[in-house]
Amino acid sequence: MFGLLERLVGWWAKRKEITHDLVTGISGVYSAEVGPMLWRMARALRDAGLAGVALDKSPEFALAELRQAPEARPFMEQFEIFLQRHGHRCPNEVELLHPRWAEAPQQVIALLAGYLQAGDSIDPEEAERRQRQRRDEAVAMVEKRLGPVRRKIFRAVLARAQKAVRVRDNSRYYVTKFYFPTRKIFALLGQRWAERGWLPQADDIFFLTVSELERLVAEGDPMALEHDLHSLVTDRRLAYEYWFTVVPPDVIGPDGQPVVEEEKEATVLEGIAVSGGRTRGIARIVLDPREAARLHAGEILVTQATDPGWTPIFPLVSGLVLEIGGQLSHGAIVAREYGIPAVLNVQGAMRRIRDGQVITVDGNTGKVFMDESATNF
Repeated sequence: MFGLLERLVGWWAKRKEITHDLVTGISGVYSAEVGPMLWRMARALRDAGLAGVALDKSPEFALAELRQAPEARPFMEQFEIFLQRHGHRCPNEVELLHPRWAEAPQQVIALLAGYLQAGDSIDPEEAERRQRQRRDEAVAMVEKRLGPVRRKIFRAVLARAQKAVRVRDNSRYYVTKFYFPTRKIFALLGQRWAERGWLPQADDIFFLTVSELERLVAEGDPMALEHDLHSLVTDRRLAYEYWFTVVPPDVIGPDGQPVVEEEKEATVLEGIAVSGGRTRGIARIVLDPREAARLHAGEILVTQATDPGWTPIFPLVSGLVLEIGGQLSHGAIVAREYGIPAVLNVQGAMRRIRDGQVITVDGNTGKVFMDESATNF
């Protein structure tokens, strides 16, 4: 539907480049709720004079203190609503190894620190209003160029495309929510086996296969497997950590070997324009959303790809550059909801852009301009 909408706008209105404006500011995208909810919680902390608790203490101690403080009650009410609504999510949520926000709520306190540091420089609710206005103006501009029949067709296709974009992103919300009880069962089983001495630590259970788990449960004996259980999970954890250090090739040739293309120096990188606007700022290379503390308000996020666990970072940044993704990827959808200029599918962005380098992101043309003379670490 998005492709059809893009073609119609190109054929009939001669403005194909504004198609992503037509599917921004749409209601009901669950991931887009996270930023405004965190922003309101940060405001509640400031209003109660408790911002220093979240900023100056570890997330665990801060949460314990806030739960005991009577003046933190308005904040805690919002906090519990957030966990009920989004507690089944977390960074890298497709990996069951990672505890969800409801299981480790101190993660949410750590996220709030960035919003508190940003102060009044960000306002996700205002960004949403701007995006709705931008969408309405784009719709009005297209319809002005169409006759009655084409206008009716355009409206029908637009409605279906907007609905499809909403479903596209919300499907991850429901899949993650569906798997949350499964993760909790495994985590509890891992805790019991760690207490019995079967496993070195509770989350080692996530390094066992389903068939191995079934066999251990059925026989009730850690010796039921052919290998020593401690050695097995330790080796798999080491392998898991090792493969995160390996950069996969973009292309593998017919001989099974990586195809390495000569990478020329360039001051302009090109990708897919997915969220309109133009911004200039400091590029921050972030490998994992748990490194978000390195980000300062107004910086440009450069990473490989994002999932809904990255959403809390979006209101803090002024631009987005991803190595992977297209018009309907999570990063594109949420960037449009928050009005963040974004360019995706920029090959080699994390290698070619230096951390702290000043860059310009043009979300209208799909280009990233690198200022070789400007670096601010």
